Amino acid sequence: MVVNKSKYPPVFLLYVDSSGFGAAEVFLKAGIKVVGFTIATRFSYESLSLKRYRLVHLRGDDKSRVLTIIKEAERFKGVKPVLIVNGETVLDLVLDNYSLLKNYLNFEIPKQEIIKFFREKDCFNALAHEYNIKIPLSFEVDKEFWQQKIASLSVKYPLVIKPKYRDDNWIKIFKYQKVIVVNSYDELFYYCNMLLSFIDKIVVQEWIPGTDEDLYFCLAYITKEGEILDSFCGKKVRQYPVLFGTLGSALPFYDRYIEKEALRILRLKGNYGFCSVEFKKCCVTGEYYVIEPTAGRLDRQEHLAYLNGCNILLNAYSYMSGVDLELYKKRRGLKFLKSKKPFMFIEESKEVRSCIELYSYGKFSVKEYYSLLRENKPAFMYMGYSEPFLSLAVILATVKKIIQFMFNSKLRNQYRTGIINHLLDLNCENSSSIVTSKANIKANIDAD
Repeated sequence: MVVNKSKYPPVFLLYVDSSGFGAAEVFLKAGIKVVGFTIATRFSYESLSLKRYRLVHLRGDDKSRVLTIIKEAERFKGVKPVLIVNGETVLDLVLDNYSLLKNYLNFEIPKQEIIKFFREKDCFNALAHEYNIKIPLSFEVDKEFWQQKIASLSVKYPLVIKPKYRDDNWIKIFKYQKVIVVNSYDELFYYCNMLLSFIDKIVVQEWIPGTDEDLYFCLAYITKEGEILDSFCGKKVRQYPVLFGTLGSALPFYDRYIEKEALRILRLKGNYGFCSVEFKKCCVTGEYYVIEPTAGRLDRQEHLAYLNGCNILLNAYSYMSGVDLELYKKRRGLKFLKSKKPFMFIEESKEVRSCIELYSYGKFSVKEYYSLLRENKPAFMYMGYSEPFLSLAVILATVKKIIQFMFNSKLRNQYRTGIINHLLDLNCENSSSIVTSKANIKANIDAD
């Protein structure tokens, strides 16, 4: 049995890796005990952290992992921890054991019949058609009759191919790569044939012209009653891999249309809990397309929201636990309003790799990047005065990556892909510029 010295119920972060690491910092600063779960078997930055959270490794099959989570919950006698989910694979673990975990933990995650509308491409396409949501042309391809299906297509290239679910088979072969881009029917045929040999279903999607800077997002937490507890808008600056990767850096950016449309979409079918919508602004027409909705889990951008005065994580925790954090939230908000610059969130590893990749294509300007850092206040995901070992590890890894790029021609060639270079050339003249200001962010906080 654990004596919970904090007056607040603990938070269970499933997983603490990646975006969960930033969430842990938010809760710890508010005086909330954190238990972070991980499945990492090799070295991870999180293992070097001095943060005061308990790190629990989940091993074995799903049944063993669920029993470990329950065992941890039972250590807090008389207190129900608040469970927050932070990844697609672990979301399945919770959905498959929904009723059992509800006996030991407080969480607000929609059941499978609701979440499927936001996770499964065919279901979301039907939803988009029914509710007039602007999305890129996309369709699913499975092992049955796939050759006939792609042969009958009338589409414009390039096309984006991605797995319906990014499982271990995909990660083993493609690692960080989320998608494959094809520029002809022959390439489409080749990759469909190859991918469907180890994946049941893939998604083929229209390419919307634009760069990483044309990606916008809206995060929200919605109660079961349909109330918008909190929301936040922002835009990406960089991601890795370029054009089709995971967040490297982002800025707050308020846009009334994005917020209104995102909240309209996220309320459909009785959805609730943590959710978000990512849009891409077409650099040719200026129209916004919904690229990816999420439901039931966190995104990495929640930490950006917190840094810029939007306490979506703490508001959600307060709602789920029934504990009033109003004084803390007000104090944090007042601190933000005195800030002269907006915070720019940077995930060091992804940011460095993205900059290197852009440099290899001749699309990275040191001068522009320096100006960007001067105009905003960089907030690193891992580095900081309170994390000396973690900071040192990140710096050494960054220096190593730069040196390798400078002196290893194989590595330099690894970053260069003809189709990506072509897409960057198409987009670079038309893409939107990075614009942010304190007024944008204050509007984001104060908007109805």
